[in-house]
Amino acid sequence: MGKLTSNQRVTLERLAGMTQPWNPPGRSTQMLLAALGRQGLAQKRHGYPAGWEASDAGKAALASCEDWRPIGDAPRDGTIFRAEIRGFGDRHLIAWTEGIGVDDDDQPCGAWVHHGPGEPPPCWSDGACWDSNADGSMSAPPVRWMQAASLLGILIPPKPD
Repeated sequence: MGKLTSNQRVTLERLAGMTQPWNPPGRSTQMLLAALGRQGLAQKRHGYPAGWEASDAGKAALASCEDWRPIGDAPRDGTIFRAEIRGFGDRHLIAWTEGIGVDDDDQPCGAWVHHGPGEPPPCWSDGACWDSNADGSMSAPPVRWMQAASLLGILIPPKPD
């Protein structure tokens, strides 16, 4: 398998994250899916519901991707991933956690939470990245991420269904 284009990767990531087969109406997306199918990374499912699914090879290809991505593209569903935190290096495992705190209007809010290795940056109050910490200062934000947490030598158990 050759290197995935950015459009192929985004399409495969979307496909891998779906719980049902995907049958998009757009011709360009259908062509991308067909190309992924020819590479063995996606498969067409017939029957009900019909559509495209990521194959096991496609899921493995995504898991092996080692390209850094902007933090704005990071999952916010509790998935733990490797991150670079501005001023504190790129060997951190973090995940977005909803409802961990409250905002200035006393409404529930989420935050990036540190999952190791080692200690979170000292500016992350209670191990979380806040816009405003207890001392009123902002936490150093994560700036980029990758799925390859295994590069740290840490095994992350799969999320329960």
